[in-house]
Amino acid sequence: MDVAEAEKQSYYYPNRIGRIILIAMQKEIGREQLDEVLRIGNLEELQKLPPSNLDRKFPFEWVSALQAATETTYGAKAGRSMNYRIGGT
Repeated sequence: MDVAEAEKQSYYYPNRIGRIILIAMQKEIGREQLDEVLRIGNLEELQKLPPSNLDRKFPFEWVSALQAATETTYGAKAGRSMNYRIGGT
């Protein structure tokens, strides 16, 4: 999903929440593995962190794509466990 497709969606998190999720993922799995998850989730544009503001421009679909890509990369059981740990950070 690219940015143009995401802008058509109707539900968004504030950019700050997206930034927090990506930073937590980077702390949990490392930068190289995060880049791999972003590649698998077709979210390479998130290699540059979103700004730390309250603009609602981080689509719900991106969070779902991040979780799905984590499960694809690490397997269903390990991916779910990792997503749980990332969410608790």
